[in-house]
Amino acid sequence: MDRLLGCWRLERTAGGADDSVPMELTFLPAGGLDFAVHVGGDWLVLPMTYRLEGGTLVIVPNASTPEDRARYRFERDGTLFLHFDDGRQAWLRRGERQAPAANRTAG
Repeated sequence: MDRLLGCWRLERTAGGADDSVPMELTFLPAGGLDFAVHVGGDWLVLPMTYRLEGGTLVIVPNASTPEDRARYRFERDGTLFLHFDDGRQAWLRRGERQAPAANRTAG
């Protein structure tokens, strides 16, 4: 799991995913995940959680939303490759975080 920690920036997609909008996944210790998209000149950051089940990354948006599952691997060039159950594919590259941290306090 340590290799996954940090910020990963979307590089390209296939299988119906959209790569025209800047996106970041920041994996935090203890299973926290900040999902960030840059829209309308600003970052929208959603706090989520994740867990690893063998070679599968399980992303949990919130308690009322179904989990998103993707097989993952690190390619030779360091790229993080995700292949989701619905056929979407994404290649992410480690990079400096640009989005702010998600607000994780209960309101």
